[in-house]
Amino acid sequence: MHPAGTLRIGYHPIFRATLCYRIGEFLAANPTVNVELMITNSPAMLLDEGLDVILRVGDIPDSSFVARELGWTVLIPCAAPAYLDRLGRPLHPRDLSGNRAIIPGRRDEELFRLYDGEHTAISAVEGAAVMRGRGLHRRS
Repeated sequence: MHPAGTLRIGYHPIFRATLCYRIGEFLAANPTVNVELMITNSPAMLLDEGLDVILRVGDIPDSSFVARELGWTVLIPCAAPAYLDRLGRPLHPRDLSGNRAIIPGRRDEELFRLYDGEHTAISAVEGAAVMRGRGLHRRS
C-alpha cells in the first residue's frame, strides 16, 4: 500500500530552508501525496488547523500530544558591530536584557536560553522584529 492524500505539516520558521530543500525528494518518492505547509510552533494547531504533524522547537508543555525528539538545533545570538558600538558588548547573558532582537518564531518566544556546556542562563529581550510566515514583521 502506498500513501496517498494530503499531508498537512506545521513547522517552526527555523526549519524553512531544510524542509523546502527536502520536500521535493519526499514528493518524488510519494507521487500520490500532496503537502500543505504552515508556519507554526504551536501544538494546538494540530487541532485548530487540522495539521497532521508539527516540526517544532522547544519542549511541549503538559499535554496529551505525542512528541518525539528528532534532533536539536542551535540559535546563535549575534549583532552588527555598529549596534554593539552603540549599546556596548554583552559580557554575560543578563546583559542582553533591554536589547532589541529579531526573533525567529512567535512574539511570545522572547526568552533566550543560553547554555555554555555547564550552565544555563535565561535572558528576556524585546522582540523588535519577528520572523514569521512570509517574512519579517516589525513589532508595533
